[in-house]
Amino acid sequence: NQRIGFNSIRLNGNVDLFSGGQVNNGIKQSEFLLESAEWSQKEAINQLKLDVLANYLATLLAEDQLEQVQLNQKDLQEQLKTLQKQVAAGTSSPTQRLEVEAQLSQNKQLVVQAKYQVELAYANLRNVLFLPPNQQIQIEKTAFEEVLPATFTEAQVYQQVQQKYPSLLAQNANLKAAEYD
Repeated sequence: NQRIGFNSIRLNGNVDLFSGGQVNNGIKQSEFLLESAEWSQKEAINQLKLDVLANYLATLLAEDQLEQVQLNQKDLQEQLKTLQKQVAAGTSSPTQRLEVEAQLSQNKQLVVQAKYQVELAYANLRNVLFLPPNQQIQIEKTAFEEVLPATFTEAQVYQQVQQKYPSLLAQNANLKAAEYD
């Protein structure tokens, strides 16, 4: 008779003897993720500024177009008055007067469309400024000075890119954080 037996003893403590590298890497990763979040915040702020500026310029354009259409309306009305006098005097044909009346009617439609575009532009501007839809605002026309092209060094271009495109720096910080995974 032979008897074969096995005894097995096992001890498991689940205790990390050394994890200093993981803690340090976690700290560095958190620092880069914080930096990334800060750059993302700056990118959001820049985007908001760009949206406000774009809507401001769109509103200025709509007001300018309305002004032009209204000036054209006045010119057509003066032209019609002159043609009516000429038709009465027999120096112009009634057909010319009818053509100007048709242009005047078309221009009235353009005035209505231009007014709608101004209202729409103001609504978009209020929206981007987070103002209530019924709040009345009036923008001021500002004289923009002509910006002359300048030559920049490579360092100046890089600095401008950092200021204008913080999303690039946020992506760079995310890449650095990923190195510590």
